[in-house]
Amino acid sequence: MLEKTLQQDLSEASGWKEIANVICTHNRINLNSRYGFKQVHRNFSATLSRLDRCWDMYEGNASVMGGIVTIYGKMADDKLLRHQLYTSGGFLTKVLIATKDPSTRSAALDTLHTVTHHGGAKLKEAIAIKFAPILAHFLESSLSDDEVAGHCISVFSHTFPIVLLGIEDSPDLDSPTIIRMSQDLQAARVVRLTLQRLRMKGLEIKWVELTHAINLITSISSRARDAFEHNPKAVTLMVACLRSRSLGIRCRGLVGLYRLEYKDIACEEQNITPQVLEKANAQELPQDISDAMTSYGIEKCIMNTAIRIESAMQVSLSQFASDGDLVTFGKALAQHILDAEVTVPSPCGHEVHDDVDFVKAGLTASEWGERLQECARALRAADELDMADILELKYLITKRRWDVLDRVARKAIDRNPTNAYFYYALASKSGEEVFGWAKEGLKCGGIPPHIRWALLYEAGRRAMDLAFGTLCQNSMHGPMWDKGVAWLKSSYYDLKAFVAEAPPDHPRMLPALNRFIIVSIITKGPEMDPDLREISDILQKQKLAEDVDHYFWESKASPHTQVSRVRTILCKMLPKAASQWDIFVERTARKDLDDPESEFNDDPLAETSVAIDLYSEVIRHKYKEVDDPVTITGINDKKIKFYCCSYCEYSTASLRKCGRCGVARYCDAECQRKAWKDHKLVCKSPEIKCI
Repeated sequence: MLEKTLQQDLSEASGWKEIANVICTHNRINLNSRYGFKQVHRNFSATLSRLDRCWDMYEGNASVMGGIVTIYGKMADDKLLRHQLYTSGGFLTKVLIATKDPSTRSAALDTLHTVTHHGGAKLKEAIAIKFAPILAHFLESSLSDDEVAGHCISVFSHTFPIVLLGIEDSPDLDSPTIIRMSQDLQAARVVRLTLQRLRMKGLEIKWVELTHAINLITSISSRARDAFEHNPKAVTLMVACLRSRSLGIRCRGLVGLYRLEYKDIACEEQNITPQVLEKANAQELPQDISDAMTSYGIEKCIMNTAIRIESAMQVSLSQFASDGDLVTFGKALAQHILDAEVTVPSPCGHEVHDDVDFVKAGLTASEWGERLQECARALRAADELDMADILELKYLITKRRWDVLDRVARKAIDRNPTNAYFYYALASKSGEEVFGWAKEGLKCGGIPPHIRWALLYEAGRRAMDLAFGTLCQNSMHGPMWDKGVAWLKSSYYDLKAFVAEAPPDHPRMLPALNRFIIVSIITKGPEMDPDLREISDILQKQKLAEDVDHYFWESKASPHTQVSRVRTILCKMLPKAASQWDIFVERTARKDLDDPESEFNDDPLAETSVAIDLYSEVIRHKYKEVDDPVTITGINDKKIKFYCCSYCEYSTASLRKCGRCGVARYCDAECQRKAWKDHKLVCKSPEIKCI
């Protein structure tokens, strides 16, 4: 009787959700309310057993197969149920069976889309490995089918980056493991078909499918190199993204190019070593470099300043060798350090050379460091605290003792917050706080020129990296988006100031120009001509900077850093990409083709009244308010509110309150333990903290 009733009800149902609702009703499963989901949590094994029995009882019945797979997809809206489905074992096998059956394929693909949109890394990896070949076949055979093609590209977009970027057994991007995995996933075939789909649909492609296609291509460019070698139009597509009116799409395209050029990474910054100074002092400069330095004011150029300070340093050393006065010598050293950036170790780990002057005075590089400390102690005893801190910080920069430097510099700032060198020292570190220290340092008055240039460069460079990393990941609204836009704006103006103020022989001029060109293209978007005529003067300056770099540091004539290679791709390929993907660029102009109001008009340089704290630390988890729910739909399309875990932000019907504050909510003990360990989650009640 039960069998007859179920079959009768199924015959009267239309659509997979209605069919799934009938199966749920007959199996006493409630997926139409938060209470129902909680009951499934409490009785998960029994719920799964009833579904398994129903599947087995009606083996081969398309309605039952598709309905149960749809139920799996609805359960996957809940993080904990999704994880339990995966660990139960038979879930993916049933989805695969339904995927192969044409009559249930749409239900299976919809479930895969839902599961991979939310699922964890292990689940996505399992789906990619198990389903990639068959989905690639479906995509090729059904390229004009919007539902099949859209879901296949969605699943690829959700899973391929997880699998390929998760391979950590070798830093070598051409390692056999990475190449084999890319081939197993048929990445080259998938990229080719995705490009064909974009071409085929043109302006008619849905926004969701468009963004999935862009995310797929831009996410795997570092690990699926064979796919881009076989499909060069994928590279021009990423370049074409920078012609979009959408700032988010422009940033995604740029990050894809960065990933593509993530190989043979060379250090951007150069050092002014004694060898470089000897070359500057001994040889006649090439005409173009000489003209540029003369026009700027040759006495203000880096090389001439360094040579002048080198001579003054020799006088100071000779005087010290004569009288042994550590205080006088220390004051002279501190002033020299403020006047010129000489013999500073490279952030790429190059060794400090023995300065010719110190060798003349009988000091090796090691002894020079010890003498700095001696002078610092003498100055401190003489109550010359600023100069003492400058010498100590210089020593710590040279030795790369960042933990100690952080403590010393912060203490110096507490004592005297108006000395820019203390912020310069903190900006010499790596990490997310560098941007904030550089910006704070720029607020000081009377900054020595080379300190100001260093702070401008570090502020611009760090803000650029923070902006692109934020804008390519976040939805195009909300506080993190606003912060990303503000970082981009800050980067643009700081790099612009650097290339306008710094001398042409500055060792950071070439990387600064490379970055400023990229930031300008991203910021202006389609408002800038593809041939970049608006920044022709900057491009000429960049060519001169390459000549300077090659002359003084004997750098390769071809682009040798990741940033310079990306800049080269953009400058060479923008006109071609704009022409080749003009319809694609037009489609990215707005989310809804039928709604002119949805057109993007992103201007990162526009004035805003929003107050944004750019200096606060960028943390991995942007915790949600615990009373900020998300809305899903039940099997019967009824709206259900789920709350989100305060740590991982995934939604579930079964959250547990924090064991310490009773306010924050966690989906499981692991998230609660991680939140406590991170020491970053503060409860809503100001007097109660989780840490």
